[in-house]
Amino acid sequence: FNEPAVISGGVNFAKGTAEGIDFDLAYRKTFENGQRLSIRAIATKVLDRTNFVDPTDPRRPNRQLSELGDPEWAANLTASYDFGSFSLRYGVRYIGKQTINLYETMLPYRDICPASGVTPNTGGINGAAVPCTAGDLVTVAPNNADATDRVYYPDAFYHSFRVDVEVNTKFNFYVGVDNAFDRQPPLGLLGTAG
Repeated sequence: FNEPAVISGGVNFAKGTAEGIDFDLAYRKTFENGQRLSIRAIATKVLDRTNFVDPTDPRRPNRQLSELGDPEWAANLTASYDFGSFSLRYGVRYIGKQTINLYETMLPYRDICPASGVTPNTGGINGAAVPCTAGDLVTVAPNNADATDRVYYPDAFYHSFRVDVEVNTKFNFYVGVDNAFDRQPPLGLLGTAG
């Protein structure tokens, strides 16, 4: 190397924030005959899921909450009844609505006011730009509010059933059905996209 030399490696500038509330409720009862009932519900309400990945302005937020794969609400409920030598179990999974496009495409979002002090797509009168203070975090109108005929994938419930048979202390057999009512992914999603 020529003196002086500067070698630059990768720079980690990204940041992610997440905030939410988890709920966990359970009920268990053993009856006089030894049979047992068990019910458990777990739910999550996500309040914030934001990434900061712009190397030119690491303060610029990119809302991930409500986008596909990050619903605001998700929950699971499991109920089982144990008869001793066999048991029955039912489960239901809830996945809340999620945006079809990026959140910013069709819904108002938070962004940094540009140096010009004018946010171009904030709606205003007849689509006129709305002034803002350069560098401040402001609410911006959607980038393309009519990109699709609907904003969200619908919420969904997936049901499952299972029967366990205890043959002896060494062997337990079970059979079950996941997605018992054959609920297809909404709007033709296949789960195979990159």
